[in-house]
Amino acid sequence: GSEMCIRDRDKGVLIPDHKAPSDLIFQALEGEAVLHVGGKDLNVKKGDFLYLKEGTLHQLQAVTKFKFSMVRIYK
Repeated sequence: GSEMCIRDRDKGVLIPDHKAPSDLIFQALEGEAVLHVGGKDLNVKKGDFLYLKEGTLHQLQAVTKFKFSMVRIYK
């Protein structure tokens, strides 16, 4: 199965390191953020998609007011 959620964060908000609870598809809907994953900082902006495998350690820092969606894919 799967589920989708939409979240937003104010400018400067940090979502600290956490592991993806399932495989997931991440899409930036509005604004800009930095996603730290796999030892790299990825600048993400409106329209960008990322795929993260279950258990992937990552964190997100909102550079501007940032809105994103996630589709969690459960095996």
